[in-house]
Amino acid sequence: MNTSATAAEDTASCRTAASSPFAPSAQKALPPCCEASPLGVNYRSLAALLASGQEEQACEKLRQVTPFAGLLAALGDTAAASCCPVLKKNARLPLGETLPYLTRKHPEIFYRPLPANIPASGKKAAVIGSGPAGLQGAWSLRQKGHDVTIFEAAPTPGVTLLHAPVQESASGEAATVNALPQDIVERTIAMLQRSGIRFVTSAPKGQTELRTMLEEYDLVFCACGKGAVLPADAHGQVAERLFAAGTCVKNQKHLNALQAMAFAKKSACAACRLLEEGCTEMSEAQSVPASESLPCKAQKEKAAAASPAELTNMQEEAARCLPCPCQGTC
Repeated sequence: MNTSATAAEDTASCRTAASSPFAPSAQKALPPCCEASPLGVNYRSLAALLASGQEEQACEKLRQVTPFAGLLAALGDTAAASCCPVLKKNARLPLGETLPYLTRKHPEIFYRPLPANIPASGKKAAVIGSGPAGLQGAWSLRQKGHDVTIFEAAPTPGVTLLHAPVQESASGEAATVNALPQDIVERTIAMLQRSGIRFVTSAPKGQTELRTMLEEYDLVFCACGKGAVLPADAHGQVAERLFAAGTCVKNQKHLNALQAMAFAKKSACAACRLLEEGCTEMSEAQSVPASESLPCKAQKEKAAAASPAELTNMQEEAARCLPCPCQGTC
């Protein structure tokens, strides 16, 4: 495994959040797809690597941007597509066929857990909800060495990802999408579990319990969906040591899944800054071996070979992206 790539993705997490459209200081001179993508994915940069035969390098580059490429591949980045001068003409999603192919072929990269020996911060964080915002928030908190527990009201973690539409709210302008494949959800949950994140299911938490939870935890991160209404600020802070993201926030009822994840990353980074006295950046630690990064079923399937048709589709999609007029800024 590329251990330096693992360290890079973790130490650069908040920096990536700052370049998202949901951050106030978004980077300039980026391709339209990257500026529009809620997760800040530079699709043209990935296409250039794929077109030059650097498939694994493209996978690692995407993994540095988001640990949830499996979810991204299944959902599709409609915001990035709407701003692409090439794709919006034919209503295609950016690398819409290539991303699912890459995540199937390289699960050892895309479902790789965090290193086993992240320096512990000594802080405990509770995350309420295991939907898109909850999973992203938990991952970002765990990256910083916090002890993270996710409380989920349903009997199974990630259950909201299995129900269409997969988005934080069924209202607003967000497009309805199909439910995610169960194997993607299972692999994603397993990745978080193997990263040291605990799940407590059948454990609903109401707004009236948040203050009580703050007596036990150093931080509470609420991502419990649109049933709650929390007045958070632009960084997701509701009160001291209480943060929120997704449609439980009063002015975020319209967010779709990717948008909720982007705000959750930003909010979790703000929460980490609040706890920074006991929070250490990840070092160039030895990562968990790739063979340990997958659930047993996935280990048996990870060697699946690409078909000629899949390779052709990938090359064609990469070629469509390369003529983008943004090429001078990528």
